Amino acid sequence: MRNFKILESPEVIKESIRLKRCVYNNVHYNDSYPLSVISTITALENYIKSLKMDIDKKVLLAHKLAHTYRIAHLMLEYAIKYELSQRELALYAIVGLLHDFGRIEEIMQTGNFAGISINHAQIGVEQLFDNGIGNPNSLIRQFVKTPDYDKAIYYAILFHNVLNLQKAVFESKQTFSFSERKMFARLRSADKQDIMNFLTFTPTKTTIGVSEDELAKSLITSSTLREFTNHNFKRYGGEEDYTDIRHWLSHYSFVFDPSNTRELLEWVKKSNWLDLYSKSIAFTEPDTVNKIAEIQKICSDFVENRLAAGMYE
Repeated sequence: MRNFKILESPEVIKESIRLKRCVYNNVHYNDSYPLSVISTITALENYIKSLKMDIDKKVLLAHKLAHTYRIAHLMLEYAIKYELSQRELALYAIVGLLHDFGRIEEIMQTGNFAGISINHAQIGVEQLFDNGIGNPNSLIRQFVKTPDYDKAIYYAILFHNVLNLQKAVFESKQTFSFSERKMFARLRSADKQDIMNFLTFTPTKTTIGVSEDELAKSLITSSTLREFTNHNFKRYGGEEDYTDIRHWLSHYSFVFDPSNTRELLEWVKKSNWLDLYSKSIAFTEPDTVNKIAEIQKICSDFVENRLAAGMYE
């Protein structure tokens, strides 16, 4: 059994404050209005404070707020590394802060963020842009005063959890600049990195709605293993054949995304995440243990090959 971090809101709030300061300290520009990271943070926190909820939901929302600050900080690291403009720096932080806005409604409805029937990205854009992109009466105006970046923000949120970014961009029938497409890919990679890290110390009861003891008894089908062998695992498989073990395994498949940044795959390798995740559940079925080892090797080899290919940025 893992030693989990205590899921108490005071601890998470303290972490959020520290991360918020990191975001503040990395955004230095004079033309803060109308694209202001600080005003977006203030509006987001005020929005969350205005919600009526029980203590369990408050704890989950505190964790989700901490997650948004971590993503904003990772996005800023991308922007600084690639020497983007101050305005792009602010935009990167803002999409990081708002990318999981739909999770708020998901938590309010379900009491967790483990459901597969709710597309939190779709809910997020529907809530923020309920009156359309560029409309002065949409909720987004509480968080970003200018409509100039609505399209970029809308699609960054909408695309951040799709199975295939390139396909989603094509099917949207929208035209995006090279810099916008890069931002979409970096947001997805930052989000994956933080989720993967979060999964290694958080109870599965919180992340997928089932305990470690229950998950440990799971069996993995040969067809599921073949999906990994072919690098085309369908994350949740669809509601009709959803299982808790497929949900847990779905996080391995993050590495197959063709839009992953080099930074994400380097982090997977350096942090030894595949091994840590494999050991996070003490599976009791020998066949499952063997299949997990095979899946880990498939993913590890894939990461090594992608890094060696050097097809990034």
